[in-house]
Amino acid sequence: MSTRAALLLTLAIAVVGYVAVVFPGAEALVPVSGTTALPWGVALAVFVVAAASLLGIRSTGPLSDRIFALALAWGRPPLPAPTPSWAPASAGGPLEYRRV
Repeated sequence: MSTRAALLLTLAIAVVGYVAVVFPGAEALVPVSGTTALPWGVALAVFVVAAASLLGIRSTGPLSDRIFALALAWGRPPLPAPTPSWAPASAGGPLEYRRV
């Protein structure tokens, strides 16, 4: 138990020392400029989209299914064009899209 406590204390001291050294150095590298507030329209749009998504996800039915499908497919490459049945199995895009 004392070995674990000593290792945890050593790790805590290392993290505090790292932050004490790196944080001031990182602040020196970044030029200080005045911050601007986020336009109220953008904040309102983000809030409305987030609230609508949460309400849609909590419900059941086609809207919830569409939101789930959109969230799942977000950022994935589009499905490849269907390949003819005579085409070799290697054609047809990523492995996860192919039928086995």
